[in-house]
Amino acid sequence: MKIRHGIALVICIVVSLMIMRGYTQEQYFNVIYACETLGGILEEWKSPGKYSPINMFDDDIRTCFASRNNTDDFTLILQLETPITCDEVQVLGGVALNDDLYMKNNRPKELTIWLYETYEALIKDKEALEKEVILEDKREYQSIRFDKPYTFEMFSVQVLETYKGTQYNDTCITELKFFNKGKEIKAKDIDKMKKHYIKVVGERLRGFLKPGLYDVSEGLCEAIIDSKGYIKWRNFNNADGKYYKDATILLTRIFEKDSRLYVEYNGKVYLTKYILRFYPEQFHRGFTANLSVRNIGGIEKNNLSFMKRK
Repeated sequence: MKIRHGIALVICIVVSLMIMRGYTQEQYFNVIYACETLGGILEEWKSPGKYSPINMFDDDIRTCFASRNNTDDFTLILQLETPITCDEVQVLGGVALNDDLYMKNNRPKELTIWLYETYEALIKDKEALEKEVILEDKREYQSIRFDKPYTFEMFSVQVLETYKGTQYNDTCITELKFFNKGKEIKAKDIDKMKKHYIKVVGERLRGFLKPGLYDVSEGLCEAIIDSKGYIKWRNFNNADGKYYKDATILLTRIFEKDSRLYVEYNGKVYLTKYILRFYPEQFHRGFTANLSVRNIGGIEKNNLSFMKRK
């Protein structure tokens, strides 16, 4: 009897400690990486995080994720800190704050969802689930149920077609929720996730702009970028097969600061529009396929694209 009482006492102490420490078996998630593979997140260049994918998890209809692509389709990839088990996703499409904004912006219509157990499974294109969905055009949550619970670390959604907005061509999603057995899986720390997202935007820019040799605008010329972002331009002469210094391009420096992209052009520094496109096989490795810099020096059509030479 003493032994039984002792075991019972230990169990009570352990349970009490677990309760005091906030122990729970409930699932939570934390997004550690999120990107739109065509680099088309709205106003990312000017206000990093304002329309980021993390907004879909903040339970606030005043914020949303918005893609700025001029086509209907985009692909969003999310990496979770730890895997979750999920059998349902609920989507609140469009800008759900009010009817007016809902109708002015694009809303997702046809989409495909992919679940991957691990990052490696994504790289090898071995999905645990691929599900095609047609959403109705209504300003309310719509449920997407899976055939069974799936455990995954990587989540991807591709919007293939939209309900067109009356004024803007931005495709928006206000909220996206994960469920398992009818219970919502909440974000662990939404404020931390939002700050981390902005930090990663800067890391992606710096990762691309590492010192090295770049091909510029599909063979226009080549650029050598140093550790501080200063650029040496060279043109190729077909006659003798050699490169020569090019002093005609007025862009002299390109660099990241506060998760934004800046250029020094004709002696002045400008905050600059850009699109950063990703190779799927290089996801989360800090390297990207192409950086397109727009309106350099505030001049329309004064655009250059950089591709890192291997």
